[in-house]
Amino acid sequence: MDKARDVAGNDFMYWELTRRASERGLRVRLRPSKKGTGHSIFPRELGLRAAGPALRVRLVKRRACPRVEPAQSKYQLAIKAGSHALALANLMARIARNLG
Repeated sequence: MDKARDVAGNDFMYWELTRRASERGLRVRLRPSKKGTGHSIFPRELGLRAAGPALRVRLVKRRACPRVEPAQSKYQLAIKAGSHALALANLMARIARNLG
């Protein structure tokens, strides 16, 4: 597994996909990514320019799209609750397997 990371196989795969599509005259548009993540940095390292998000939103009762970030404090309780629920479900599955 470490050897695969050393040779950057994923980077090569994306580069080849982009190169081959470009040779055929296709415009490649990578999906939008959260700024500062590996997914947003990768295209820049290849020399590609950001084209902005491909999705369109029609707002009905708002003037702007709400910013939804998992790191916002108002979501932390829901994230923790979901994490605990998952741990409980896994524990129950283990118990159920050992019953029979």
